[in-house]
Amino acid sequence: MLRSLRQPGTDDAIFNDFLKWLGGQPPNSRPMDLIRPYREEMLRKGVPPGEADRRMDLISNLVFRRPEGVKLLWNKVYAAKNPIFVETPTALLVSAIEGRRQGKALDVGMGKGETQSSWPWQVGT
Repeated sequence: MLRSLRQPGTDDAIFNDFLKWLGGQPPNSRPMDLIRPYREEMLRKGVPPGEADRRMDLISNLVFRRPEGVKLLWNKVYAAKNPIFVETPTALLVSAIEGRRQGKALDVGMGKGETQSSWPWQVGT
């Protein structure tokens, strides 16, 4: 059975098309600034506005839930020049290790790993 070109694709096909498009986009530290322009891309390709909105709802939901979407999106965010994350240790982390003897530290959920988990190591805690 042939499908009309105007009928929406399956959720998986829609999401995979988005991932392919997202993979070609430059890094951006703002997740929604990475996602939103895809609507214009769909409109440019002839997807009707209502269908583009429906697809954007689907994509906005799946990109934060499916591992391949999470990985690609956050790799783009972390690769950006202007991170949205704090690049210095938080006051909580500093106070948690202040005055402690040098030794081993276990970082459990202290935040962005790049900064929060490496800082105690850098100061010798």
